[in-house]
Amino acid sequence: MQTEIKAIQRITGDEAYLSMNQGNELLVACGSAKYEDATRTGKRFSFRNTTGVAAIDAIPTVATNCAFCNTDPDGGRSAIIDTIFASQVGNWAAALGQCTIIWILGQTRVAQLTDGALIPRKLNGLGPSSDTCLTVAVGGVDLDAVTGVETGWMPASTSKNTAVNTLPGVHFFAKMDGLIIIPPGRILGLHVLSSSDTPTFAMGIEWHERVLTLG
Repeated sequence: MQTEIKAIQRITGDEAYLSMNQGNELLVACGSAKYEDATRTGKRFSFRNTTGVAAIDAIPTVATNCAFCNTDPDGGRSAIIDTIFASQVGNWAAALGQCTIIWILGQTRVAQLTDGALIPRKLNGLGPSSDTCLTVAVGGVDLDAVTGVETGWMPASTSKNTAVNTLPGVHFFAKMDGLIIIPPGRILGLHVLSSSDTPTFAMGIEWHERVLTLG
């Protein structure tokens, strides 16, 4: 005998019935694209640096390409990182090289970095908007000494080798899919680790926001 569960469709408000099989299993499949709901409701955002910042040739401590601060109070929204990306906009000086993108996430509440006064874009096309918990610090800003520790930096992608040194064009698009969450009061820093500190990169993230129970 099958079991039926009465439900309400979230969008239309109409009644619906869900059927379970004889093993009392309810088989569920997503009927929309992965990020569609968060995007549709205006809770997915993107940001990219407007100018390139020089890569680094050693793992840093406080140096960043750009950084993102969650300014919500404790118990507020968290920023769930969907992607981290970087585009090379300035050339290698001489020899060919290789590079990768790296990130660091603060573990304690710290003072906010100086806001770059740049407004993230809504990914549903109904922006830009300041209705987000993140502010963006750009232009090679330094982290605080509590957040910026050498052992905290992690790779977000595999390395890429350059084919030419006279043109830009190396791009990274690392799918994170929630592997990084910026809680209220914490900072996410990004940079490009390279075999040379001459190329410049514009970096950014895509993210969505929810109130989460953490811990």
